[in-house]
Amino acid sequence: MEIISARALLVGAKGRFTKNQEMLEALSMGIETFDKQMPKKPINESTWKACPTCTQGIGVDSNTPNPRAIEYCFHCGQKLDWD
Repeated sequence: MEIISARALLVGAKGRFTKNQEMLEALSMGIETFDKQMPKKPINESTWKACPTCTQGIGVDSNTPNPRAIEYCFHCGQKLDWD
């Protein structure tokens, strides 16, 4: 199963558990986890890069020899897309 398909199932299930707060929270956490596994392009600041999810700096600047080596944000775990 692809991440997008699994995420869609969780989103659909969320609508069926509106009265169970623990289940809603668990489903929301699952959706957030799947969202972070879908690569997102870093935000380009003037001399550095930021995470598109938490907007924190990700340790890459114009002098970083291989930014692709950083696959995930150190702060929130967002998977990064350097292409």
